[in-house]
Amino acid sequence: MRKLILLFLIILPLNVFAEGSFLDSFNEIYSEEAEMELEQIEEPTITFLNSKLTIENARINSIVEIYSLVGNRLFHAVMEETSQYFIVDLPKGYYFVKVGNTTRKISVK
Repeated sequence: MRKLILLFLIILPLNVFAEGSFLDSFNEIYSEEAEMELEQIEEPTITFLNSKLTIENARINSIVEIYSLVGNRLFHAVMEETSQYFIVDLPKGYYFVKVGNTTRKISVK
């Protein structure tokens, strides 16, 4: 039993540091997955101009909401595509637009 443990302790470090080892493969796969996740985490772009609310780079099925400064919900929709626009007639003032977990302040002039 001791010989088996000793052999395991000698072979394991050699395998870890060997070129093209399992650990190298794991790190390569993990870094590719991390890059893909970072690309997906990019926040949506929210713009409002001439009653047109444009949202780009959002996840499909994200909820879009517009709130007044006092917290009243004035608009509610669901993203059907990653980039979409909505026509929203708002009086002059400041508002909060929430798309999924992202919130931005907009100004209507």
